[in-house]
Amino acid sequence: MDPYLFESLIEVNALAFEWQIDYNSNHPHKALNGESPWTFAQNKMVS
Repeated sequence: MDPYLFESLIEVNALAFEWQIDYNSNHPHKALNGESPWTFAQNKMVS
């Protein structure tokens, strides 16, 4: 486990929110046949 030292709860919330956006937008999803939502959306716009 990696230890972190945060200055405030606001910092923790901001970092968690950024992680959530990154995870939900850029990581592959089974429902999209292994594509990330961003890639899936880009491919739909092109075709």
